[in-house]
Amino acid sequence: MGEQLIAKRYARGLYLSTNSDRVKAKSYQDVLVALAELCEHSDIFKFFKNPSIAPKLKLEVLEGAVKQFQPDAGFVNFLKTLSESGRLAELPKISSEFNSLILASDGVLKATLITAAEITEQDRKDIKINLEERFKRKIELEMKIDKNILGGFVVRIGNNIIDLSLKSKLDKIARVAVS
Repeated sequence: MGEQLIAKRYARGLYLSTNSDRVKAKSYQDVLVALAELCEHSDIFKFFKNPSIAPKLKLEVLEGAVKQFQPDAGFVNFLKTLSESGRLAELPKISSEFNSLILASDGVLKATLITAAEITEQDRKDIKINLEERFKRKIELEMKIDKNILGGFVVRIGNNIIDLSLKSKLDKIARVAVS
C-alpha cells in the first residue's frame, strides 16, 4: 500500500474522530504541524524510522514534545496507534493530509503549482483566479520549483493534474515523431 494512501487513511481517521468539532480539529492540526516540523530533522526522522527502538520509547518522546499543546486522550491514542504500527515517520504526510481535510471542510481546495522557475506574484494570482473559476471553489495555492519541467507549469489538485509544462509538450512531440 502506498505511503500517501496510508497517510490519507490515518488523517481521515483522526479527522473523523473530531466529529466535525472545528476547535478540536484546529487543535489537532496545530499539534500535527509541530510534529511534522519536528520530523523534518533527519536525526529525529531516523529515530522514528528505526525498528530497533521500542515503540513505547518513541511514544514517550512524542508525548514530551506535544505536552505543551495539552492534547486530549483521543490524540494521544492516535499517537500510540502510529507508534505501535511503526508509522511515526509518516507524521509529515499525515499532517498535510489532515490539513487538506480541514480545507475541504471549509470548501477550499489545496493546489500545488509547479514551475521551472520562480514566477511573479501577478502570474500566481492569475493562475489562482483561473483555477477558482474552473473548480468553482476557493483555492489554496502552494508553490514548488522543479527545473525538470523545463518551462510552463503543472497544477495538482487532488487527483487532477493540469500539465502545461514544456517537458510534457516535448514528450508528446517525441511520441508522435516515433510513431
